[in-house]
Amino acid sequence: MVSQVFGREKELFGKGRNMFKHAILWAAVAGLVLALEASAGAWVITVPDASFEDHVLAEGGYVDIADAGYTGAWSCDAGDAWVDYGYWRADGYSEDLYAHSGNNKAYAYEDYIYQIFDETFVQGVKYTLSVWVGQPWEGSASGWKLYFTGEDYTNNLIEASGTAGLTWGQVSLEYTATAIDAGNKIGIKMYGDSDVSFDDVTLDAIPEPATMALLGLGGLGLLLGRKRK
Repeated sequence: MVSQVFGREKELFGKGRNMFKHAILWAAVAGLVLALEASAGAWVITVPDASFEDHVLAEGGYVDIADAGYTGAWSCDAGDAWVDYGYWRADGYSEDLYAHSGNNKAYAYEDYIYQIFDETFVQGVKYTLSVWVGQPWEGSASGWKLYFTGEDYTNNLIEASGTAGLTWGQVSLEYTATAIDAGNKIGIKMYGDSDVSFDDVTLDAIPEPATMALLGLGGLGLLLGRKRK
């Protein structure tokens, strides 16, 4: 009689332990799914003065980015870049592009416009720089370039180039940070021929899905191994 009672208790204990293992297993699966879903979603890194609106201009006005009185967040290399609010239209050139959004847009005019952020690179994260570009004058030089840089804006990590159209179009550059980049500040840079215009700069980051998946599958494998025992 006593042995039957103990046998029954042992059976119930075994079932409870198996239920607990299954609960852990399904929790691991759910965690893996959530990790993969999270890795698929980008987060946005704030670009200060992304639309070049921080320096307030009257219609028809402009400011050189290198000027001491410029109050925006951008810097330039050779002093030939500026921000304007319909300067050329006010001067009689009606074909000039309106800003893609807001009032202002930037011209690089064979110069580099750049920012170095406080945010740092994370190894394995893919960063996407997107910018709207346009060129109002048919027949003028219309080349553009985008860069990711290190903390020194002259240290180019990767480059993309192309030709601007006579209307606004969005262009992008992707870069996956390496172990060498990790912990270094993120830099972005733009270059434009002649009167190529820039507006609405965005920067997104996406964790590497493979890394997240391997971590999740490793944990799942440990649990499955324990279950077999």
